Amino acid sequence: MKFGLKNIIILILLIIFNFQLKAQLQKLDEGYLYHKNLKTIQNMPHTSSKPIFICDLENFTDSTTPKDLLNLDLYFSQNRNKSSNPYYFLARPIFSFYGSYNSLKTNDLIGYGVGLSFMTGLGDKLGLNYDLAYLKHSLMHHEHEFADLNNVFSGLGLQLNQGFPTNIYQNLNLAYRPYKEITLEAGFGKSFYGDGYRSLMLSYNAYNHPYLKAKLEVWNIKYEFMIAQLKDINVADARFWRDFDTKYLYAHFLNWEISSWLSVGAFEAVISGPSHGFEIAYLNPVIFYRPIEFSIGSTDNALMGVNIKFSINEKYKFYAQLVLDDFNVKEFKGDIKHWLNPDDNSVIWGFFGNKYAWQTGLKFFDIANIKNLNAFTELNFVRPYVYSHNVSEDNYGHFNQSLAHPLGANFIESISGVNYLYKRFVFETKFMYAKTGLDSIGSHFGQNIYQATMDALHNGNIPIKTYFNKTGQGIDTRIMFAELSAYYYINPQSNLAVKASFAYRKFSNEIAEQNNWFAQIGISGFLFRNNKVY
Repeated sequence: MKFGLKNIIILILLIIFNFQLKAQLQKLDEGYLYHKNLKTIQNMPHTSSKPIFICDLENFTDSTTPKDLLNLDLYFSQNRNKSSNPYYFLARPIFSFYGSYNSLKTNDLIGYGVGLSFMTGLGDKLGLNYDLAYLKHSLMHHEHEFADLNNVFSGLGLQLNQGFPTNIYQNLNLAYRPYKEITLEAGFGKSFYGDGYRSLMLSYNAYNHPYLKAKLEVWNIKYEFMIAQLKDINVADARFWRDFDTKYLYAHFLNWEISSWLSVGAFEAVISGPSHGFEIAYLNPVIFYRPIEFSIGSTDNALMGVNIKFSINEKYKFYAQLVLDDFNVKEFKGDIKHWLNPDDNSVIWGFFGNKYAWQTGLKFFDIANIKNLNAFTELNFVRPYVYSHNVSEDNYGHFNQSLAHPLGANFIESISGVNYLYKRFVFETKFMYAKTGLDSIGSHFGQNIYQATMDALHNGNIPIKTYFNKTGQGIDTRIMFAELSAYYYINPQSNLAVKASFAYRKFSNEIAEQNNWFAQIGISGFLFRNNKVY
């Protein structure tokens, strides 16, 4: 049968209103359907590994109110011989347009974006998703400052004033599941390990990167192994991806659902920097990189962590993380003595090499028995010099951004939020307060992970003190951030929504005080996470 012009026209005009997602190997990480299934997601096993796949969710709900507006999806599905894995193809335009008010900036108050999103696959066996868009941002003042200083947009990593990538956003994921226990992935994107709003192990903070990932789920255990190519963009006259210095991330994550109410995950990662390059020995699928490091004489940057989730019941979840970058038990005993006897001047404490971080938090669902009214509160603590390395290029970063937390290191942060879904409306509020210590000229107090960390002169670094380091040292800085947002989803399936938001940020230390009021209203179908909360 010829696929003639008539068939092509019919295919182009095939615009549907109920694109069912239930059995697809596609990711669900943000938007209307994510909010609608948030409680279901939080009660499924292995929630600490994200993004999740739609076909892994039980009791997933993707039905929407009929008569959606502005549905421009081009969708085609074919299920020959009533196969359990039908072929599907979806092409979706994505766009945004919004106006802003910024109390500290009078230009760049109009933002917009236009692009395409493609999804195709074979049921829950094979899935491909690709997003390509051009973006022009309207940002808060601290986001502009970050972009001007680091040549990237926070979270999006778009290189400013250079050849690549200039205001272009790309996201790619190819997933193949030959058996229900095994999933193989390749793409250009991000991963997140943890159950909190933040992750101190690996988060969505930095720009997308190429990756390969293998997952194995047997019994109550899920194991993941990932290799990612990262870039240090602090290279003179570099304009393209290939020109930036290349480093690699090798990571393991093993999660054990001990019971229906307790899960424990072990995380391990190592960065091999530009001077080392790709290391075949790190392809070892067995957890524990430290012995491999010693066996090959490596000085690469390794860290490990533990993630815990405790379900009090289906409405209340406690979670925590502990991350060790470097740790010396003998030196830590000095810290304990100092905590117990802070006035004892004979105690040696605050060893710079004790680099650790921890997180603790609570999540609440269906508060006061109001369906889809959810909240969280979280505390993050990161010691000075965590994620940094004695060779700056080997740090735990990518595109001038931390792979973990947007504040880098040397801080304590409290962050809380509430969200409520009612029909097509989503209301959200967030509040963050942080205390950190910034560097003065010619100093390194531990917040900037892109500074080389060594207590002696080494390749032109700024030597740091060996002892008496404490969290918040440096220029005492306080950051407060509050935001209130409201969405109305014109088309829940495509995540096209009218959005209005209001934000306030206060930044203060002994040098300066900055108050920024920011309001924004517009329409958008993009699923970028809000990275301005820092």
